[in-house]
Amino acid sequence: MTRRSTRSRGTADGPPAIAAALRHLLSPGVDLGLADARLRVWMPGCGGGVAVYGLAMQLAELLGHPTDLVERLRIFATDPLEANLVRCRRATYPAAEAAALPAEGRRRYGSEEEQQLVIGDPLRRCVVFARHALAEDPSFPDLDLIVCRHHLDGLADPLRERLLDQFRFSLQRGGVLVLAAGERLGEPPRGFDAVAGSAQTYRVVTHAKGRRPSLTAPAASPAPELAMPSPLGRSSVAPFRGLAALTARPSGSQDASEAAGLQLALLEAVVRLVGPAALVVGQQHELVQVIGDVSPYCRLPEGSATAAADAYLRPDLQPLARSLLLQARARGEGVSGLVGCREECSREALSAEPASPPSPLRLSVQPLPVGERQWLLLSFHPDPGAVPIPVAPPIADGAEVARLEQQLLASQDSLRRSLQQLEQAHEDLQAHAEELQASSEELQTSHEELEAANEQLQAANADLGRLNVHLQGHSGELERLNTDLRGLLHSLNQGMVIVDAELRVVRYSPLAVRLFGLIEADIGRPLLEVPTRLPLPGLREALQAAVAGAERRSLEASGDDVVYLVQVQRHQQGDGRRQGAIVTLSDMSELAALHGAAEASLAEFSGLTDALEAGVWKRDHSLRRLLYASRRLAAITGWAPLELCNHPELLDAAILEADRPRVAAARQVGQGEWSVRYRLRGRDGRQLWVQESARVVGQEGELVVMGTLADVTDLEQLGRSHAELAGRLDALLATPGLAVAFLDQDLQVLAASEGFGALVRRSPRALVGMAYGQLTSAADDQQLRASLAAPSSGAATPPALPAGWSARRPAQLQTHQGPARAVEVQVCPYRRHDGSTGYTLRVEASRQG
Repeated sequence: MTRRSTRSRGTADGPPAIAAALRHLLSPGVDLGLADARLRVWMPGCGGGVAVYGLAMQLAELLGHPTDLVERLRIFATDPLEANLVRCRRATYPAAEAAALPAEGRRRYGSEEEQQLVIGDPLRRCVVFARHALAEDPSFPDLDLIVCRHHLDGLADPLRERLLDQFRFSLQRGGVLVLAAGERLGEPPRGFDAVAGSAQTYRVVTHAKGRRPSLTAPAASPAPELAMPSPLGRSSVAPFRGLAALTARPSGSQDASEAAGLQLALLEAVVRLVGPAALVVGQQHELVQVIGDVSPYCRLPEGSATAAADAYLRPDLQPLARSLLLQARARGEGVSGLVGCREECSREALSAEPASPPSPLRLSVQPLPVGERQWLLLSFHPDPGAVPIPVAPPIADGAEVARLEQQLLASQDSLRRSLQQLEQAHEDLQAHAEELQASSEELQTSHEELEAANEQLQAANADLGRLNVHLQGHSGELERLNTDLRGLLHSLNQGMVIVDAELRVVRYSPLAVRLFGLIEADIGRPLLEVPTRLPLPGLREALQAAVAGAERRSLEASGDDVVYLVQVQRHQQGDGRRQGAIVTLSDMSELAALHGAAEASLAEFSGLTDALEAGVWKRDHSLRRLLYASRRLAAITGWAPLELCNHPELLDAAILEADRPRVAAARQVGQGEWSVRYRLRGRDGRQLWVQESARVVGQEGELVVMGTLADVTDLEQLGRSHAELAGRLDALLATPGLAVAFLDQDLQVLAASEGFGALVRRSPRALVGMAYGQLTSAADDQQLRASLAAPSSGAATPPALPAGWSARRPAQLQTHQGPARAVEVQVCPYRRHDGSTGYTLRVEASRQG
C-alpha cells in the first residue's frame, strides 16, 4: 500500500508505525474477513486533518474501495482545538500540503479546485470530527485501531499509565495501538505486545471482561487448566475438507504460497507436539480435522467421512461427547466432563484376572472460531485421579436423537444470527448517536461563531464611528497636503501637466507655460486645444497611449537655441486604476550643447586613432560588446568598424583555433592589463600575426577595456629569421674541433666555440667578457690590434671593412693553469647590429708545433 512519510502535525504519520499496524491486520494469523469487515478507528490529536484523510485513504484501499465504504469504515478524529476541527470539516488543502496524501487516494477521493485539493463526500462521511480532551474526556469503545498523535513520553507517569489503560479498554482483543512518531516507551505497556517492524506499534492481548469479539482475532473463553501429556507419537490427518478451504487464500506469487504452506505445516507440528488428541467439529457437527492419535477413542473409516463426528467415537463416549458439543454450541464457551473408559473387550477375554476398574477420561469441548465459521474442538484428556460421571446408556432410537439434535442446531444458528444482527444494529445506532453528538457540537460551534460574528459587527460599528471622527480630523490634514502639493509644483525645476482620462487639464506647474500656453482658465480644458510655443508632433498619440496604459514615451521640441524633452507617462492610483496621464517638460538645451561638444570630441578622437599605425578598440568589461573601433582595424582585418561593432564575434572567430586557448588565458580583466601575440585570419583569408595590448580603465563609474591591435607579421618573420640564425650559430659553435671566437671592437670575447675553450682549457661561458690580451701575450695582442687598426682618413663615415679572412699569423695562447700553446690565428671582420665592427677569430694549432 502506498504510504507517505510525515514530519509534523497535519500530515500522515510516518510509514513504520502505520505499515506495521496494517501488516498486523493482514497477517496470516489474523482473520479480518475483509469481504465484509467493519473497522472502527480513533485518531486523537487529528490536527488539520491531513493525517486523518491519509489514514482513511489507506484503510479504504485495505478494504478494496467498497461502494458501502461509509458502512464499513468509521474513523473518530478528535482534537482539543476547535480551529483544527473547523479546518478538518472544510476538507480543503493547498497542493503543497496535500502532496503528503497517497497519490491513488487523491485521484479517487479528491478533486482539484484552484490549486487546492478538496476531499470528496465518500471519504468525508467516513470520518466523525469532535472536540475531545484526551486527559479529561472518555474514549470511544469497541475500536480496532487507535492512532495517537499526541506525544505521551512528556506526560507524568500516572497520567500516561491512565491513558494507556484507557486505550487498552477501548480496543478489542487483537486491536492495534500506534503511538506518535519518535515515541519511546521502552517495554510494551501493560496488556500490550509489541508488533514487529515498528517501535511505536502495539497489539492488545488482554482487556476488561464483557467486550464483544474482535474483528481481528477470534474470541474464545479461556480453557481450563489441563495437564499436557508428553508428545503423542503418530498423528493421523483425515482427508476431510475444512482447513484446506480456510488456508486457500489467493497469493501474489509462488513464494507466498510456499510460505503459507510452510507456516501451516509448522502450526500442525506444534499442535501435535504440545496438544492432546482432538477432533475439529464443524457447524453441522461434521468431522473437519483429526489432531494427534485418536485411535484409543474412536474408529475412523477409510475415505471421506459423511456422518456426524460423535458417530465415530466409542459407544461409551458418544453420549457425553454429544452432550458436551450441544452445550458448547449453545453457551458459546468451553465445557468438559469425565467418563469411565474401559479397555477393549478382547483384552478382557484373554486375561484370567478380574477386569480393572474403568480409567477416567476427561472430554473437553472448546469453541473454535475460524473466520466466519464457528467450529468446535473436542479433545481427550486422560485423568486417572478424577471420579468419572455416570453416563446413561444411549437412547435406542437414534433417528429421534438425530432429529432433535438437528432442530437444536438450527435453533442455535438462528439465535446466533439474530444476536449478530442485534450487535450490528447496536453498533449502527451507536455510530449514529456519535454522529448526532458531533452534529450537535458543530451546531453549537456555529451558534458560538454567529454570536462572535455579532459581537464583531458591533465592534466594527463602533470602529466605524471612531473612523468617521478620524476621517473628519484628516480632512483638514488633506487640505494642508493639497496646499503643500501646489507648493511642490511651483518649486519644481521641470514643467508638469496632469490630465484626466479625457485629456482635460487637471493641474500644471508654472514652468509648463514655457511650452504650453496655459492659463488658470484652462483647467478642465483639453490639453490638445491649448497652443504650444514650439512644434510638438506625436503629442496626441503619446497621450492616448499613456491613458490606455502604455509605457512612458519621450518627445522632443526644439527651437533655435532651446531644446525641451517631453515625457508622457500614465497616471494611476496605488491599486493600479488609471486616472489619466502626466506630461513632464525638461529643458535639455545645456545637455544638447554638451552632446554636440561630446560628438566633436569623439570626431577628434577618431581622427587621432585613425592616424595611428595600430587599430584602436574599446570593449565593455565582459568583452562581449565592441563599443568603438578605429578605421585602422579595417586595414588590418578587412572588416569595417561599424560591421565589427555590430558583430564583435567576428574578431574572436578570426583567431586561429590553435591560439584561442592562449588568447582566452591572457584576457583576464581582473589583472588590469595584458598583451598577447596571436595569429588572425583576415576577411580575405590572409593569415597574419597581430599584437593585442589592452588596459582596464574606469569611465563614468563603469569598467571598460581600451586596447590596440597591431599587425606584427614582419616582426614575427624577422624574429623567426633571427632565431634560425642563432640556431645555426649555436650549431657552429658546438662543432667539435672548430676553434672560433667572436670579438667586439675592443677585442673582448662575445662568444666562443667548444673547440676554442678546449684549446685554452676554459669553458665557453667563462671566456665571455675576457680580453684577447688575457688569452695571449702582450706582443701578440699589440700586433693584432695594429693590423686591425684602419688608417685615419678624417672622414665622418666609418671605414670600409677588409674583405675576407686575414693571413695566418702565429700566436701564443695562454691556457688555464698550463703552458702556452703555439697556434695560428685568422681574423675576419663583420658589421654588428649597432653599426660597430666585430671580429671573428679562428684558431688552429701551429703546424710547427
